[in-house]
Amino acid sequence: MAAKDVLRGGRVLIARTQSLLKFFLLTFALAWGAWGVAIAIWSSAVSILRWPVFLVGVFAPAIAALASTARTDGRAGVSALLRRIGRCG
Repeated sequence: MAAKDVLRGGRVLIARTQSLLKFFLLTFALAWGAWGVAIAIWSSAVSILRWPVFLVGVFAPAIAALASTARTDGRAGVSALLRRIGRCG
């Protein structure tokens, strides 16, 4: 944490906590929403969509991470995140 962040007191910590909370809520909503839809269409006429919808739920944390990064850091942040992911693979 930079010195100027420390001078601002707890506001930086609150902002980071709120960002993390939003990430978890978005991940939860995407995953369980997609899985709920997948279960609802499992035996219906549009059952061909069940696996793609299920996979949206599986990859919900990655989708939420990209969305959260895009919102807070823009394209530069998303590019940096994808470079870090590419380095790990």
